[in-house]
This record gives sequence, structure tokens and C-alpha cells, in this order.
Amino acid sequence: MIFKIKENIFVRLTIFIITFLCMVGLLQIIIPYDLIYLGLDLFFASILSFIVYIVVFKMFKYYNLVIKINDVIIKISTISIILLSIYVLFIFLLLNNCYNSLVFNQYNIKIFYFLFPFFLQASTEEFIFRGIILFELKNKIGNIFSMFITSIIFALMHILNPNFTFVALFNTFLAGIFFSQMVLYSNSLIPSIIFHTLWNYILAYVLGINLSGYIYDNSLFKIDYKKMPPEVFGGNYGLEASILTTLFLVISIFLLYNIYQKLSFRRQF
Repeated sequence: MIFKIKENIFVRLTIFIITFLCMVGLLQIIIPYDLIYLGLDLFFASILSFIVYIVVFKMFKYYNLVIKINDVIIKISTISIILLSIYVLFIFLLLNNCYNSLVFNQYNIKIFYFLFPFFLQASTEEFIFRGIILFELKNKIGNIFSMFITSIIFALMHILNPNFTFVALFNTFLAGIFFSQMVLYSNSLIPSIIFHTLWNYILAYVLGINLSGYIYDNSLFKIDYKKMPPEVFGGNYGLEASILTTLFLVISIFLLYNIYQKLSFRRQF
């Protein structure tokens, strides 16, 4: 009877969520406020819950999601970074040359300090959504449906963000698909954590674009939103509610799928 309960996916995910919330509550009592502000409580809660989950349900192969480095992981990470770099360069040129809306801020060396909290945030989300939920669903319903369901949950988790729109919902869903691709193709969380971290960091603290509805100070550039059409650049929600990001994610999903198919074909010979 106990064995059957432990095999139930809803029971397992419920246990993970309860463990995660308990860890967060405990860590918020222990950790100083300044570190909680950085997201250290959520990061360690996700790591500890991940470990507890693996031990309780004997899913030791999940350790490979974070400790393994191989050629495929490096290639998937490199491809995703190249795609992001091209998109960021395109946005920079568009904002600076076409709309003349970028304003250079006084350079602040602390700009690199903010990479750390974005790494913590991205890692937390990847551990929860792609580390546990995606792979649990994958074991029950396969890759395609698990990607869609995980991405829907991921998108709905952002619905309370300021200035949320339908385009933001759709783009967050597409981002979930793209992150899931990276994880499933590489069997690792490393590519999605790297991309997720750099995406958030570059938009918020390099370009100074609103990130998921939130405004971040101390960025390298600032943007004059009055000069930009909101339907193109996402308005006050930021670039994640932009049709440009929709196109970027659709193209990236298509390219990554085709590149992976070629990589898989080569590995067979």
C-alpha cells in the first residue's frame, strides 16, 4: 500500500511542494534578511527539497541533472547563449538606432553583483519546474505532454506579476518549452540555468528593461518607454510581453529542435 502511494505522481509532487515550503519557512528564520532579499532562502530550499525528494523516492539518477558535464551539455549551452546574444544585439541596435531610447547610466561596478541573485532565482525555478515537475511528468506521459504541462504551470505562476498581459502569458509558456527542450535534450539543468540567469540579468541590469513587470535600478542603460510602441516592446511588463520575444522564442525552439536532431543522428554513427 505504501509503495503504491509513493508511486502516485500527485502524492510525490505534493510532498515536494510541502517540503519546499517548510524549508523556506525554516530558512527565513535562520538566514539574515539581506540574504533573503537576494533569494538565498528559496535557492537553498529548492536544493534541499530536491535532495530530500531524491533520497525519499530513490530517484538517484536525478543527481546527474546538476553534477554531470559532457559534450552535449556544452553544445546545448553554447547554442542557447549564441541565440541569446544575437537577440540581445538585435534589441540593442533597434532601441539605440531606430528608437533612440537607450540612455547610458553612470557605470557602477556593483552591476556584476546582481548576477548572483539572478542565478539564485533562475536555479530555484529550474530545480522546481524542470528538475522535478518536468521529469516526473516525463516518466508518466512522455516528453511532449510533460513539456506542455510544465510550461503551462510555469506561465501561470507569473500571472500575478505587475502589468501582466496575454502576450506575456504566451511568451512565458514558450520560454518554458525552450527551457524544457534544453533540459530534455541535454539531460541536465545546467543549460537552462545559464540561459535563464543571463536572460534575466541582461534585460534588467544591462539594458535596463522591465523584467516580468518589475523595474530594476542600477542598470548600465535606461530605456525611455515613451518612445517605444508597447505592442512591440511589451510596455511596462517589459520585453517578455513583446511580439519580438514571441518570434525569438518560436525561432529558437525550432532551431534547437533541428540542431538536436542532427546531433542525435551523428551520435548514432
